[in-house]
Amino acid sequence: MARRPTLEIDGVVYRNVYEVSYALYTAKDETGRPSDRAHAGVIRIVRESDETVDIARWAMDSSKPNWKAGKVTFKNPDDAAMKELTWEDGFITAYEEHCPHIKDKPDEQIWECFEISCQVVKISDANIDNRWQE
Repeated sequence: MARRPTLEIDGVVYRNVYEVSYALYTAKDETGRPSDRAHAGVIRIVRESDETVDIARWAMDSSKPNWKAGKVTFKNPDDAAMKELTWEDGFITAYEEHCPHIKDKPDEQIWECFEISCQVVKISDANIDNRWQE
């Protein structure tokens, strides 16, 4: 059973992370043979909204000076760190905040969902560099 992951972006810790997904992919030709090297896709994070607007503000400015580093720490059932997903030079490619229907789902929290594209992704000691050109 997984424990709630922790999220840190440029040294700031964000609580109440509900979901994290990420993907790696390799392009292939019509026969299924790899036609390129592996690439990192986006990191998708869903967390409970709170009073901070830091992530929304980050989503509004994808210029290079605003690229950020961060990490997600996945924990085992004993609440010890199991695996760490880190990124460098990341920016938000999609951002959404959702308030559930207040009559149909009165106990559901407001949440925000965002996707991060980044130059470098590390999964514990394995890493991939998307080799962005200047």
